[in-house]
Amino acid sequence: MNPRLIRNNFNALRTGLALTVVLFHLGLLSEAPALAPLALLPAHFAVQCFFFISGFLVTMSREKSTLGSYFAKRARRVLPGYWTAVLGAALALAPLSTFGTRYLTHAGLWRYLGANLAFANWLAPTLPGLFVGHPAGPAVNGALWTIKIEVAFYLTLPALLWLTWLWRLRTVLAFAIGLSLGWSVGCAWLAELPHGARWHTLGQQLPGQLSFFLLGAWAYLRVKEGRTLPGAPWAGLAVLVYAGSGGVLHQLLAPFCVAAIVSWLAVGATPVRFDVNRFGDLSYGLYVYHWPVIQAAVALGAFRANPFAAAALVLGAIGLLAWASWHCVERPWFARTETRAPRKLRALTILPPEVTKC
Repeated sequence: MNPRLIRNNFNALRTGLALTVVLFHLGLLSEAPALAPLALLPAHFAVQCFFFISGFLVTMSREKSTLGSYFAKRARRVLPGYWTAVLGAALALAPLSTFGTRYLTHAGLWRYLGANLAFANWLAPTLPGLFVGHPAGPAVNGALWTIKIEVAFYLTLPALLWLTWLWRLRTVLAFAIGLSLGWSVGCAWLAELPHGARWHTLGQQLPGQLSFFLLGAWAYLRVKEGRTLPGAPWAGLAVLVYAGSGGVLHQLLAPFCVAAIVSWLAVGATPVRFDVNRFGDLSYGLYVYHWPVIQAAVALGAFRANPFAAAALVLGAIGLLAWASWHCVERPWFARTETRAPRKLRALTILPPEVTKC
């Protein structure tokens, strides 16, 4: 195996990106002027980087697994923490509801659970009597919209790789990336028209984000084959282009900028490896638990008294939840993943021979 697939900074990057999103939402949701600078952090860029990293790592996982093992790994990695976040918020936040004891029998609670457990967050983003009147809105966990996109990626990848029986792998990836960019650019153009705000929202969904994921898959294949990825000069240029472009041009170039930046940071020629997992892989827990914790702190008025002390307590609570989630929920399920090498089943081989050879 290419040593760059062993010595990398993906874990450190994911943790840093998750913290970026947490701090951004802390500044946004708290409505505390002292914390307002946090809302300037590039959370949207962080989410796009997550999608690229997911494409890289999930493609590597699919290549080394049978189809059944692949889906089992994805389910065990995503579902336990996600479902715990949805159910935990619905139960733990009950005392804050203005409905009192009627909260547990309210139809809105069951509608929330049904929709969110099935990744249909947009159908029921709120719980009865919770966070009403919050300046940033009453959503219980507005960060979960990206998880349904992740799940869609996991379902899309095997279908795309199956097409390699008909066309070359890079032809399939290039065509799918092109379709994704076309959707994203088209939505960005329509969003600039009068009453076009809904197109901006649609552009952030699938397939608009698929280009980030598939460029991650492309990067994995290049590294596995021993080919080079963009170095420091290209990464620096990508930062300038990403920050300096806007509108339709930004939608077109952003995936390639993210690919260049993350590729260099994660699997550069001689990356400095940062070991951030001594306490566990906390990035997923930080992401899925932070929003309801911040909303609860806002509801309790914690940020009005002392915003910095409240922020410290909130961050500590989020970190503790992420630690507990990894050790008590996520890791036990993920450890059940099949570890023995899958038998050679031609019917389930999804990458052409020149790629699958080690």
